[in-house]
Amino acid sequence: MTRDHDVRLADGRVLRTRDSGASDGDAAFLLHEPLGSRLVVDGLSATAIDAGLRLMSYDRPGYGGSTPKPGRGVADAAADVAAIADELGVDRFAVWGQSGGCPFALACAVLLADRVVGAAVVSPLAPYQGSGLDWFAGMMDDVARLHRLAVAGRQELPPALSQLAQTLTATDPAQFIAFSRPTLPQPDQAILDIGVVARLLDGMREGLAAGVEGAVEDELALVAPWGVDLAGVRVPVRVWSGEQDRDTPASHARWLAGVIPDAELRLFAEEGHLSLVYGRGREVIDWLAERLRRAR
Repeated sequence: MTRDHDVRLADGRVLRTRDSGASDGDAAFLLHEPLGSRLVVDGLSATAIDAGLRLMSYDRPGYGGSTPKPGRGVADAAADVAAIADELGVDRFAVWGQSGGCPFALACAVLLADRVVGAAVVSPLAPYQGSGLDWFAGMMDDVARLHRLAVAGRQELPPALSQLAQTLTATDPAQFIAFSRPTLPQPDQAILDIGVVARLLDGMREGLAAGVEGAVEDELALVAPWGVDLAGVRVPVRVWSGEQDRDTPASHARWLAGVIPDAELRLFAEEGHLSLVYGRGREVIDWLAERLRRAR
């Protein structure tokens, strides 16, 4: 059963939260990708139920039904997740980041170490300031362009993201496949069917329904200092990455695995970005469920 909650915080903001999967199961928070939302695809909810996992997600500030928080940083996600967990009666939980949602998941792992029992990061971004990391190497031009605008500051981000949002919300799955497939690596082309794209677009439309403020704040937060010490992670972390990923290149995953103590790196030579995020949900859920079982 899927339930939505509007969690009101002490500062008056609202975080729209989705509670799906097994209602009486151990809890994991899914931190959505930029331009996404709290919506969890039906397949993941079913897999979570099968694994006995309660899957929770929320619209980050400015997305979907959540109040904007201008100037928010990556580290601020930890307080929001803790507030949601408190409101919904969840003591300990795992976190799961997807793509640009991974930094927010890692912030929870560092700052909520007394409550987080494990962190799964799938197709992650590393810090822009990461020592020795060529941050843009291997990244497709359109993705790199948005990040470069964020590095330059807020001014040009809103019009660029508004134009992108208009395109994404106006297109249908067949059109999306037609214009995006030529830019994608073969593994992502192979997984890009009507069903996958329809779910992807539904999440984007929900997240962008209130405008692009959430996406603007995400972009600025991702290239700013995160405000967390990754070397201070003390919970189990597993990192998944595809060698053919051109959204969040595998070099980011390698960098994170080299900095986070005892992080386990899972690299896949034949995976891209979408193929990993949408094709290995069962593997991620099983790992999260095992971490939660061990922590009981």
